[in-house]
Amino acid sequence: MTTERPHPAPPPPQTAYPPAPWRLTGRMYGTALRLPADALPRELRPPAPVGRDGTRLLVAAWVSYDTSSVGPYREFMVCSVARLRPPVRGTVLKIWVDSRISQAGGRALWSIPKELADFTFAAGSTVEASASGDDGRLIARYTFVPARRIGLPAPLPLHVLQPTDRGGLRRSLFLLAGRPGTGSATLTVPEDSPVAFLRQARPVCHISLTRMRALVGLRSRLLDAGR
Repeated sequence: MTTERPHPAPPPPQTAYPPAPWRLTGRMYGTALRLPADALPRELRPPAPVGRDGTRLLVAAWVSYDTSSVGPYREFMVCSVARLRPPVRGTVLKIWVDSRISQAGGRALWSIPKELADFTFAAGSTVEASASGDDGRLIARYTFVPARRIGLPAPLPLHVLQPTDRGGLRRSLFLLAGRPGTGSATLTVPEDSPVAFLRQARPVCHISLTRMRALVGLRSRLLDAGR
C-alpha cells in the first residue's frame, strides 16, 4: 500500500489563486446515501425539491488531486444531488481541503464553502482516508475496497448550484472523466462531527473514479434563487 502524506498548506498570506477554469487530475472515492429531508440542518438545505420518498440523495466523496491548477491537495465533501441524468445537478453542502489557495479560489470563483482540514490518504488494494478539523477532532473516516468497473458517459457534465453571500445562486459548469467503478465501503462519522447528520443516512452504493480528469468552472454565472 502506498501512503500519501498530507500536503502542507501554504502560509496564510499566500492565497492568490489562478482564474477559472482549473484543470485537475487524481482519484475520487465516495458513497451515495439517502437522508430523510428533515434530518438535514436547515442552514444546509439546498435549493432543490425533496424526493417523493421524503429523502435527499447525498454523496460523501473523498478526492486526492495529484495535479491541479493550485498544486496537489486533498478534499472531503458532502453534496446534495438534485438530478442524475446529464448534466448532473447538485450543491456542495460541506467541504474541506488542505490547500489555502484552493479554499480561497473555491469560495471566490464558485461560492463553494471550502474549509481547511488535515487529511490522511492511503491508496492500494484498500483505500483509507480521514479528515480532521483545526481542533484535531475527527470529521469523518472512510475505507473503500474496489470491486469492478462500470460504464459512465465521459466527460460527464456537472452543474453546481451554490447559494451566494448576497442571495441568489451561482451556477458553474464542471466536466468530469475517468475510470468509474464500484466497491464496498465504510463511512465513519463521529457524533460531534460537522456532518453528524450522515449518521442518519442510508448508504445506496459506493463508487470510485480513478485516472480522474476534471475541468472546473468552465462557465459560471449568477442566477435568481428560483432558477
